[in-house]
Amino acid sequence: MSVELKRPGGEVRKRQRTRHAKLRRDGARVDVIDNKAAVDDLVNHLVTRLAHGAAADTIQKGDPTP
Repeated sequence: MSVELKRPGGEVRKRQRTRHAKLRRDGARVDVIDNKAAVDDLVNHLVTRLAHGAAADTIQKGDPTP
């Protein structure tokens, strides 16, 4: 799992997009977040998944974001 935090309205650079694509090809979940509400949603999602017995390494691409 990879989380890219950007300032509000911030854009992902070409080099970052390339890296994200490689991570996704390798099966990783990649989130790009640019606001606190989305950070809170992601943290709540992960805490909920872990509380229900999901191993940290099973939280990856394909998991629905809240």
